[in-house]
Amino acid sequence: MKVFRSIFFNRCFRNIINRLIRKPFLIVIFLLFMSTLIFLIFHEASGLNDSRPFEVLPNTRPFILENTKIMSASDLKRRLTELGDHEVAKDLQEKRDFVKRMMKECWSVYVKYAFGRNEADVLKKIGNSRSEIYHSAKGITIIDSLDTLLLMNMYDEYSMARDWTKNSLHFKPGDHINLFESTIRIFGGLLSAYYLSNEDLFVEKAKEFADLTLPSFSSGIPLNSILLSNHKIRPTHGRVSLSEIGTLHLEYAALSDITKNPIYLQKVMDIRKKIEKEFYSNDRALVVRYSSRDFSGYSNLISIGSEGDSFYEYLIKSHIQNKSDITALTFFMD
Repeated sequence: MKVFRSIFFNRCFRNIINRLIRKPFLIVIFLLFMSTLIFLIFHEASGLNDSRPFEVLPNTRPFILENTKIMSASDLKRRLTELGDHEVAKDLQEKRDFVKRMMKECWSVYVKYAFGRNEADVLKKIGNSRSEIYHSAKGITIIDSLDTLLLMNMYDEYSMARDWTKNSLHFKPGDHINLFESTIRIFGGLLSAYYLSNEDLFVEKAKEFADLTLPSFSSGIPLNSILLSNHKIRPTHGRVSLSEIGTLHLEYAALSDITKNPIYLQKVMDIRKKIEKEFYSNDRALVVRYSSRDFSGYSNLISIGSEGDSFYEYLIKSHIQNKSDITALTFFMD
């Protein structure tokens, strides 16, 4: 069998050579093909030993990464006016109008069945006071909608939401909250409303909330499920996710910038330093679950999805928020 295969392949090879000799242009094509094949093989092999890091962004810093301070509320409002007050294409305007109609419809349903409650149960046509975000009625839908109502020029609805926030929104010690969700929806919603309206009311409410969360940072790493408090509490420990503790920075940093009180920024910077130490000392990607006691990893799971995604998102946003925060950009790039 081996002799047969040898004879067969020898004949095939001789036939190919004879054809090439009779037709010179085939020799050129054959040589080009072989040289290309050899180049690709060696080029691919050399790439396997390339130790250069994958370049996510170009080395040159884009113009948007210039060193500036956080934009003030009045500057932001002026900038949004400049960007928003212009004619747009008909199809785009139709899409805007459709989204606005949907917002009006959703808002009217919420007002009818659940105003002041955290959210509306549209099937039962009732409002829910208890939610995973805040375990008592705090009108989360109202707070979370303030900036949207302003952006859509729904001033009547905004006025209703603002009055409720002024007269009915109060935070008190003992309130049970999800820190991650409350920060991005309540804390962030109030600050966004301030930046768009320049009304101090929203800063006062945001500060009221933030001050009651500060005792939970006593161990350096706050748990996600906490009780608001106005006095020092004994540190509690448990498991936390990377996204839960890494998605607090924007709101606390903004409040420090507005109030000129560094305490809020200091709390989230302490968290970032712990995360940086874990990353650079182990020289590996960050896992998604940690102990709040010593920030040791609880698992080997690495993810840029659930439990990790918004941490990386906030690194970039922190640098955009404050261009002098170079460590956020460096950490993200590394």
